Amino acid sequence: MKLKILFLFSMLVAGLHLSAQETVSGTLTDAETGDPLVGASILLEGTSTGTVTDFDGKYSLSVLPDATLVFSYTGYSTQRVTLAPGQTTVDVALSSGVLFDEVVVTGYATERKKDLLGAIAVIDMDEIQDVANPNVLQSVQGRTAGVNVELSGDPGQGARVQVRGNSTLNNNNPLYIVDGVPIEPFNTDALGTGYAQNWGLSWLNPNDIESVQVLKDAASASIYGSRASNGVVIITTRRPKEGETKINFNVRTSVESWNDYDELTNSEERARIEWQGAVNDGSDPNATGVYTYEWRLDPSLGPGIQGTGVPVLERIIYPEWLDEEDQLRPAGHPNSTYGGSIEEGTNYWDEISQTGIVQNYDISFSESGQRGGVMFSANYFNQKGVVIETAYERMGLRLNSYHKLLNDRITIGENLAVVRGDRQLLDNGFGGTAEAAPYRYKTILPVRTEDGRFSGPPGGGFSDRDNPIALAFDNRDDAVNNIKIFGNVYASFEIIDGLTFSTNLGVDYDNINSRNIFRTYSRGFLANNVAELTIGQNQYVSTVFNNTLTYKLDLGKSNFNFLVGTEAIENTQTFSSATAKEFALETNEYFQLGAASGERSNNGGETGFSLFSYFGKVNYTFDNRYLASFTIRRDGSSRFGANNRYAVFPAASVGWRISEEPFLADNNFISNLKVRAAYGQTGNQFTANDATLALYRAVYAPQNVVLPWGGGCAEIVCNDAATAYDIGNNDSGILPSGFLSIQTENPDLKWETSTELNFGMDFGFKNDAITGTFEIFTKQTEDILIIPTAIGAFGDGARRFVNAADVETNGWEFSLQYNSLVKSDFGFSVGANFGSYKAIITDLPEDLWTSYPGNQEQNIIGQAPNAFFGYRTDGIFQNAEEVAAHAEQTGARVGALRYVDLNGDNVIDALDQEYDDSRGNGVADVQFGLNLRVDYKNFDLTVFGWGALGRKVAPDVFRMELGSLNNGENGGVAQLDAWSPTNTDSYIPAVSNSNQPLGFSLDYNVRNGNFFAFRQATLGYSLPSGTGLSNIFSNLRVYLSGENLGWIVDRNGPNQFPHVGWRVENNVGGLYPKPLRISLGINAGF
Repeated sequence: MKLKILFLFSMLVAGLHLSAQETVSGTLTDAETGDPLVGASILLEGTSTGTVTDFDGKYSLSVLPDATLVFSYTGYSTQRVTLAPGQTTVDVALSSGVLFDEVVVTGYATERKKDLLGAIAVIDMDEIQDVANPNVLQSVQGRTAGVNVELSGDPGQGARVQVRGNSTLNNNNPLYIVDGVPIEPFNTDALGTGYAQNWGLSWLNPNDIESVQVLKDAASASIYGSRASNGVVIITTRRPKEGETKINFNVRTSVESWNDYDELTNSEERARIEWQGAVNDGSDPNATGVYTYEWRLDPSLGPGIQGTGVPVLERIIYPEWLDEEDQLRPAGHPNSTYGGSIEEGTNYWDEISQTGIVQNYDISFSESGQRGGVMFSANYFNQKGVVIETAYERMGLRLNSYHKLLNDRITIGENLAVVRGDRQLLDNGFGGTAEAAPYRYKTILPVRTEDGRFSGPPGGGFSDRDNPIALAFDNRDDAVNNIKIFGNVYASFEIIDGLTFSTNLGVDYDNINSRNIFRTYSRGFLANNVAELTIGQNQYVSTVFNNTLTYKLDLGKSNFNFLVGTEAIENTQTFSSATAKEFALETNEYFQLGAASGERSNNGGETGFSLFSYFGKVNYTFDNRYLASFTIRRDGSSRFGANNRYAVFPAASVGWRISEEPFLADNNFISNLKVRAAYGQTGNQFTANDATLALYRAVYAPQNVVLPWGGGCAEIVCNDAATAYDIGNNDSGILPSGFLSIQTENPDLKWETSTELNFGMDFGFKNDAITGTFEIFTKQTEDILIIPTAIGAFGDGARRFVNAADVETNGWEFSLQYNSLVKSDFGFSVGANFGSYKAIITDLPEDLWTSYPGNQEQNIIGQAPNAFFGYRTDGIFQNAEEVAAHAEQTGARVGALRYVDLNGDNVIDALDQEYDDSRGNGVADVQFGLNLRVDYKNFDLTVFGWGALGRKVAPDVFRMELGSLNNGENGGVAQLDAWSPTNTDSYIPAVSNSNQPLGFSLDYNVRNGNFFAFRQATLGYSLPSGTGLSNIFSNLRVYLSGENLGWIVDRNGPNQFPHVGWRVENNVGGLYPKPLRISLGINAGF
């Protein structure tokens, strides 16, 4: 009975509440033109209730009396209207052209975009919300001028970012700031893959990010001084918006396909090439030990390479067994248990690839009022890679909140993220990783022997490369997991009007655990007889504490912003590992350190650094037309000696907003025009934490080492080096260990310093329908931190860090965007950005010249850091007469590359080499990005691509075109088109089992690296107002997205790119493909 009464009472209250509601309607228009605004948002402040305008700009919404409505539309100023009693109609005209009123985070403060004086790029997060990458940096590739992102397709792998090209000879990574806390990305190779895993921002859920800004020039970045010489990436996570209560739910599922492989030879093609290589060399092709041939010499076709006639292949004979004792038949043999085609053999691309699946689930809740707010989000991301036994899983929670006190004079808040990530990585074995092995493992080898075991190389005619499927299977239980805790607490206190004190304490904690199993196996002549387990742990803790005092002073037309502050950073990294050998069982569960019955060892250590800084900044504007900014920062780092521990980094910039001048007051075309100039210095402390110290190390060799001093072990701990000695001549017991000098001190080591001049222009036309920027800069980096190569006579302790090199970088950037605001059913925007950079080494110690390409007459000074250096070639020897008439050249014969005698001494040697005129390996004359967005009614379509022009690269032509015949591995099908007496127009030299080209050729090995990548296309549909679902959802969007859709590369002539399209892009470590990805997603708001 009580429940019934309560229910009736609730219904009565609800009925009274509903009867008090009123319906408000109206029209939203453009304040300048009067055109209706389609799809504009109307929200009841403090709730998630709202609607959007229809095709005529009209809306209707049920509200309570005295409600406040918030009217907003992209590209227009937001308006709030509080209803008067009885008011049922509200027509609103929104003003456009607010692009440059956008607030940008620039370092310990925010500024209006139109007041910026430096080169600062702002990433539009709406453009990348539908991308299925776990790392936000992977999604910004090509979207802004001056920022180059190299990435790989590895699940959970990071990205390598370069801002304005190379400016140093060591680390070129920018500084990352998340919610005011610096992140120190670091690399580990926990599983010994040979490729370092990047622990940067893959933990950060892209849907939690509010904004990304990139400070590109020194004047903008100098406020961060010590680590900002390579630019600064500032990321701000989402905070609850005042007056909004909302639940968002995002679901995305993606399917990935690795459908573009390097075209490698099958068994029949490999047999034909090996035969051709043998007969070209004048050797017996039947002596290879794998295939036998029926062939003949035909003098009627010409003399051939050996002068005895042109070889003609009649028949390839495949063996019954490759190793009968091991039950190893050729793949696809008619008598094989597994069937197939003996001519095709095993397609190892098919064997190591799989369909990738990516799942992403996000849910967030935010609520905010006048006194504070909270935002909570949860994320689950799971990616099964397109290479077998690779995966990444991430689970994360975030809580951001703030609260205001004392009439809003005090604000306190926190940002906290807790994330767990699990990676299943490609592991190395004999032959490298599983996806590299198809280049090295011949297709005639089956995956398994006839009795079901994994195959291996049987002997002669095969390299010592391992079975790629076995590699992946053996390492299926290897894993790396990471617990990340990242966050900060902050407070600000407005002491008096305009004077504010702010404090921020941040923590970045990583706990990385790895597990690496090395099982026993016997495959062909490869074997491992001792099972081994290695457990590793790497803990990273960074704390930052900064305090700032800001003061805003308005004196009529003069406006000042003052900022002073201090910052302290402490970074500690500890690592440990333990290894145990010999296990009775080799199951995943039994592989525990305590279960081993053999040798055990461990290792560990700790390192770290600290920074302390003072900084200040003054911004000045006069009459909203003339702008100036001055910055200074003093940094001290524990990485440098007492003589040079501190350094000062100043910056100054000025600007003129021409569009605000009276002589343009009546202008209707130019809506924004600003020119600016900036000067700044930044630092780089990227060196070892103990770089200034003299170091000694104890090296204790195991008992089985008879000759303790082995080659290459004077610098590192290894099993064949020792400092132990039986000083007491006891002939028993534990030997006391001595110490080995491994590094010489340098108390004068100091900061690497970059000085940059930047000139820029920002413009907007037709009420900012057309916007753009142009930048030109020059940057000089001095006192670069390096380790010179010491001569052998120096002895122990030859390693020493010094400041000893300079690099100069020059470049320009240009971006242009057109936005057609949606004022009817149709609207669109189109944009492009371009960047060009060239770096050269201007000074380098002589003892480092040999670390770069060159010879005794030419060195790297004046060249790009990754410049090409090599011989020149002018085609292929066509006959014996050409060989006889040519200069003396090692390996000269009919069908070989003809090298140019540059110095005219009639001998081809190392002095016949030169630098080419490119900007270096993989550096384009111009790199660019293109974007297009089309809106029609409730549909939206976005297309994005990026590319490079004037770019030269050095692909693996040895493997793809020259044969790899002398090491028993596989190669590209282009070898079938190599020069022969019957194919004299080919640019590929004749295949050979022994006669490889003399050296690196600037004409043959260097290829056209130009490309255009169709990076992303997305089609979306948003729920219109006035439907039944609009009463449930505040917003609902469904979209279909495709990524890595294709590449355009050069496929013509001798300058063509020989690999698949995705290989032309630089990638981070290894060859993991960039797969085609198709995603279906839903974004829903309540």
